[in-house]
Amino acid sequence: VISVPFQSAHYGALTIPIKIYLASKVDLDNNYVFDANINFMIGKKYGRMKYYYLPNDTEGRCYEKSWSFNFVLGAGKLDLDSTNTSESINGKHTIVSMSTGFAVGVHYKKAGLFLITGIDTPMGIAAEKWNFAQCPWIGFGLGLGIE
Repeated sequence: VISVPFQSAHYGALTIPIKIYLASKVDLDNNYVFDANINFMIGKKYGRMKYYYLPNDTEGRCYEKSWSFNFVLGAGKLDLDSTNTSESINGKHTIVSMSTGFAVGVHYKKAGLFLITGIDTPMGIAAEKWNFAQCPWIGFGLGLGIE
């Protein structure tokens, strides 16, 4: 067995299906979001490569375990209605929300689990009415490194 430490640049795709908002313009009711989004991450990855060669194997095996610090940038859809806006709006509106933040990830090979914190900036006419605009959130995500 040979174990080799490494560090490298890291980038890939990330989705954050769960976001919990830590503050609000009015109160903390409905401060979570379960929704689809797509994000891009770029950062630094640290880990160990372990190489195994067992007598029964015709080829050796390689395992990689690592962790990373990442900058996250992405977009998602945001549904606005009377339950999550500071002013009453007519009906339901779907707008785009841009997310920026930082993530810490734990990886096995190219797949990773992430703990993310960030801020959402909604785009559109009704964006300023959203209760969680520019409020910090914590989320959990799944990512895939492209490297």
